[in-house]
Amino acid sequence: MYFFVSRFEILTTYKLLVAAGIGVLVYLSVMFLLGGFNDHELSLIKKHLFRIRSNLTKIIEA
Repeated sequence: MYFFVSRFEILTTYKLLVAAGIGVLVYLSVMFLLGGFNDHELSLIKKHLFRIRSNLTKIIEA
């Protein structure tokens, strides 16, 4: 994750948030590929992702 995030020039808060978001995506992708999550952790991730998704659709529809 460090190698991807260290390439960004972080001068603003927006760029910091983008770099952090990309870092999270890289970390989660590598963990999925390496099998670093057990079944319980995967169910928690899915639960939280679907909650975020439903909240975003409610905000967009309002």
